[in-house]
Amino acid sequence: MKLHSRSVALLTALALVTVAGVRLYYGPLRTLEPMGRCIKGAIDLNNPVPFAQPRFGGAVLGIASSGGGSRSAYLSAAVLREIRRSGSALMLGGPTDPKQSLLDQVDVMSSVSGSSLAASYFVLNSEQLKRASADSTLWTDYLDKMAVEYRTRQWYGQAATNPLVWGKVLFTDYNRGVLARDDYDALLFKGAALDRLPDRPVLYINAFDVANHVRFVLSKHFIDTTHFQPRDWWGKLNAPQTLTSENDLSFTRTDPASIRVADAVYASSSFPIAYPNLPLRHCGSKILFQGRLIFLADGALADNSGLLTLLTQIRANLDEAAKRSTVVAISIDASVDRIDTNGTKFQQMGVEERYAWDSTVFGHALESIYAAIALLQDLGWKFIESTDVVTDQLNMNWPIDLTRRTGKCAPASKTSWSNLFETGVLAMRPLVIRLGLRDVINPDFASMYGASLRDREELARLLKENGISDGIALLSKHISRRLQSIPTDFTLSASDRSLLDLVAFLLVHGKLAGDVAQWNEVSRAVALAQGPQVTCRP
Repeated sequence: MKLHSRSVALLTALALVTVAGVRLYYGPLRTLEPMGRCIKGAIDLNNPVPFAQPRFGGAVLGIASSGGGSRSAYLSAAVLREIRRSGSALMLGGPTDPKQSLLDQVDVMSSVSGSSLAASYFVLNSEQLKRASADSTLWTDYLDKMAVEYRTRQWYGQAATNPLVWGKVLFTDYNRGVLARDDYDALLFKGAALDRLPDRPVLYINAFDVANHVRFVLSKHFIDTTHFQPRDWWGKLNAPQTLTSENDLSFTRTDPASIRVADAVYASSSFPIAYPNLPLRHCGSKILFQGRLIFLADGALADNSGLLTLLTQIRANLDEAAKRSTVVAISIDASVDRIDTNGTKFQQMGVEERYAWDSTVFGHALESIYAAIALLQDLGWKFIESTDVVTDQLNMNWPIDLTRRTGKCAPASKTSWSNLFETGVLAMRPLVIRLGLRDVINPDFASMYGASLRDREELARLLKENGISDGIALLSKHISRRLQSIPTDFTLSASDRSLLDLVAFLLVHGKLAGDVAQWNEVSRAVALAQGPQVTCRP
């Protein structure tokens, strides 16, 4: 019996080796198809079927969520849950319907990398989640799914134990990236394509076009690709790109009904080294972006914040006939760059002396990629500030900056908000409220936002759960290093999850509540003033 078992095992191993050798020599028996179905016929710009036409006006609220693997996926979901928990008390303009929350006011969402799992799941199930209590099984299930250890589940679970996966790997081009996509689809999206997403909130899922080195935006909504292109771009295939340049399904003429939500989420989160690029058919004009196929990688390689797509698309689709509009963007930022200013990352983690000699292949490659992503995110933030958007709530004068007019027209720029504000199309300058890990451990956090957190039983429980006995005044010493050590490769421990629950609670019930209260105060004063329309003077 033992000999028979050994023979079977030996023959199985020999068969696998033989098949693998044949596969390596001759290639796969079946090549997987690139994703996407080409749109037939012209797209009417006034009614761009099969795309929906976004239009923003009045009070516009957007949420951008950054990359950061499981850290960003879970933080985004936890922040949304705490917003739901706040109910109508946190709404722009003040409380209205007690059954609603700030989530009911969200018009548009933009996600990158890991947070695309959370944003896509939320938008797909938004009507149910907006109605459910924050402590309901719907929200608990949502957060549980964001905490799944996907890497272990996929690489060491399904790939190692499922004979069907072995067959796909041996006989086709099936790889760990396609495995991840199929796993997201089975667990989160149930085969839904982009056209199944609701019209509101609009969802933009950000990836990176590797061949043309620009952002690639996947959405069921129409995007005018050329709107923010540099001057004189027409016909110049090698013209330099800008931070606002992007490629999208509208330009590649890809039917959104042929792109599964799981395809888009995988493309957005396919981090280099860990996951391969995802191929997409390019069915449109090659005048601006080249290639019969577009290869998509992690969106953090172009903009890790999601804010560039969020703000440029609101700007491009703003109804300028809707006078005295307002624009608020909430930025959920799970990045850990510069989260602690006491030395470099390598010094804080105690590896500086050995770093040059350890993990010199993958480790150094990853750290270099992270550093480049951080630089691009800084450049994106500086660009947003240059477009007349208020971003710094730690500046005590930021509420005044919302309404300070110069009476002068700014130089013509499609990205600038200045003229819209100076002419009265906007009642206030656009505002970005950042809910970032670095904001929680800022020394000024407790003094600026602590008042709204006093005597909160849930906060006391979370602090105790995380071993913090001296309140929120010295959070940095307790959680800075812990936040930096949370892995981004879709693994999340119970202690990591508890820490992110604490951070989400502080950010929403502290910073967001305080910033919204100040914004509401300014908004009420602007509404009472109701002066004549301001016309800027060139």
